[in-house]
Amino acid sequence: MTVIKGIDVSKHNGKINWSKVKDSGIKFVIIRAGYGSNTIDERFEEYIRGAIKEKIDVGIYWFSYATNEEKAKLEAKKCMEVIKPYKEHIIYPVFYDFEYDSVRYAKKQGVSINKTKATNFAYAFLKEIKKGGYKPGLYTNLDFSKNYFFKSILRDYDVWIAQYGSRLYYKDPHVMWQYSESGRVNGIIGNVDMNYCYKKYNKNESSRNENTSENKKEDSSKETLIKELQKALNKSYNLNLNVDGSFGPKTKAAVKENELSTKQGNKKLDHTKWLQKALKGKGYSLDVNGYFGQDTKGKLEKYQRANNLQVDGMAGIATHTSIINHK
Repeated sequence: MTVIKGIDVSKHNGKINWSKVKDSGIKFVIIRAGYGSNTIDERFEEYIRGAIKEKIDVGIYWFSYATNEEKAKLEAKKCMEVIKPYKEHIIYPVFYDFEYDSVRYAKKQGVSINKTKATNFAYAFLKEIKKGGYKPGLYTNLDFSKNYFFKSILRDYDVWIAQYGSRLYYKDPHVMWQYSESGRVNGIIGNVDMNYCYKKYNKNESSRNENTSENKKEDSSKETLIKELQKALNKSYNLNLNVDGSFGPKTKAAVKENELSTKQGNKKLDHTKWLQKALKGKGYSLDVNGYFGQDTKGKLEKYQRANNLQVDGMAGIATHTSIINHK
């Protein structure tokens, strides 16, 4: 396995002599571009220009204080605005950094962060980054990854995991390990975060092509979800919808005419099974039995609340649209 040695930096690392950093054997640096919705790291421009000058490969991270998905998207857009002049030099991913400090901030704003919200915020940010033609990645630590991120997002993106020590206990796929916060590197005064990367990011690799490939994969997944819905609607209500994977007028009309709620509690429907499977796939624990009972209603309300939908415990067109469009 190829192991590439690198560092990550923010303004707290002060003045850096990038020539000495390169001579010390550092091959890449992940630079904080900023944090929140509008704050640029004071030394970002200085750092990225210095690293580029010395031909050190560059990646980016953005520290998030998002309290909803829309704010996470705004953070991604701000991040891309900041790094745009250096796009051709950004070889490593743009990482989303959401930590316990983010959770504490949200609590002060009256928002309680749970696993669903943290995962959805990350998806919102990283999808925007991907659309912008950058490689998306997720930074997290051993504890936070267990408590605040579902396995789905940890599998969908390149993971940069933090755990300090000589041995890593994280068992899921990852591309990078931040193994120390107290490393020493020539050219930097004081401690610096140290990393090992296990994936070779190719300078000649087109981010645009990667983005297109990932979008095709996402589109395929969405198409499959719609096809499953169309099959379920046909079976449940004796319809004759084309199973074409397109959420078009006829499929939408069928959904509007057949909203799911506790009114169908005694009926076993493939439509309800579709909803239960979709919710389960997004991290909600419930039985896929085809009956719309109180448990299904409760989990649906949690999904609606987390995704800024009307919390009515009914799966109508708005909820179906959200499920289909949200990974």
